[in-house]
Amino acid sequence: MRKAWDFVRDSLTAVFFPENCCGCGEGLMKNEAHLCLNCLHQLPYTNFENDVDNPANKLFHGRFPFAGGTSWLYFSKSGIVQSVLHELKYHQKPELGIWLGEKMGAHLSKWITEQQIDVVLPVPLHPKKERLRGYNQSGLLAESIAKTNHLRYSPNVLERKSFTDSQTKKSRIDRWENVADMFHLNDAQALQNKHVLLIDDVLTTGATIEACAIALKDVPEIKLSFATLAIATN
Repeated sequence: MRKAWDFVRDSLTAVFFPENCCGCGEGLMKNEAHLCLNCLHQLPYTNFENDVDNPANKLFHGRFPFAGGTSWLYFSKSGIVQSVLHELKYHQKPELGIWLGEKMGAHLSKWITEQQIDVVLPVPLHPKKERLRGYNQSGLLAESIAKTNHLRYSPNVLERKSFTDSQTKKSRIDRWENVADMFHLNDAQALQNKHVLLIDDVLTTGATIEACAIALKDVPEIKLSFATLAIATN
């Protein structure tokens, strides 16, 4: 009887409160979550984790000596990944961030193990912006990645000191000026002699991740790597 009621409830929910695909906007089937199977199969994987000299790593050559770095997906204008991130950042869907982090964490599990990561840190939002949005999307990704790989998640070790404008339409120089000296390390001892993985949503010029790394670089015996959900394409 209970199974019959659950079926009726789920069916009615699907009719009156349908969930749409975050990629294409079409209605999801009962066995689909966040992305329809078609969009899920079209996700543009970079496979950077299989290439030490990948474009994400190359972006920081001569800028910061990361131990390793990767991006999970390609981001392009009007593409599936842009639609998904728009839903995550502006449409109050924290469960989408958790789900993406689980998928990303599973996909990068071998790379994370090979890097011998100890701690996962999100690129922080300013508290005001986090309150406005309701969550830090990079924090949702980082926490799920940490849980999937049985690692320590430390969201409060690094903080953003001041509220900055959106990076979306800024040049590389403007992006760097917008985030330089914006991050503060609260607890250096928590990261001493650890390999730290920085997590962010989209890698464009790399200014934000570089600024975070500079705030962390003086921790004794620290190693730093990074992973982003996506990397912007030209």
